[in-house]
Amino acid sequence: MVEKIPKTKAKLFEIQASETAETAFGAKFMTLVMLGILTGLTKAVGKESMIKAIRETVSAKTIKTNLNAFEKGSTLAAEMLS
Repeated sequence: MVEKIPKTKAKLFEIQASETAETAFGAKFMTLVMLGILTGLTKAVGKESMIKAIRETVSAKTIKTNLNAFEKGSTLAAEMLS
């Protein structure tokens, strides 16, 4: 955890991704929560493109949880921007 944030002109967001992921999905899904947040905040890649990529790369066994974790991150990003 970062305790001291250096001064910057950039916009900073405090994100509780590990806690959110661990509580809702399990710690191993933190990267998908973060991916949803990053996609939502930067719009560098379209949300539908990311969902397609997730569907094509994760195992069928965990696809639902991966997509739910990504969606949770997307929702958190929308909340941060509002």
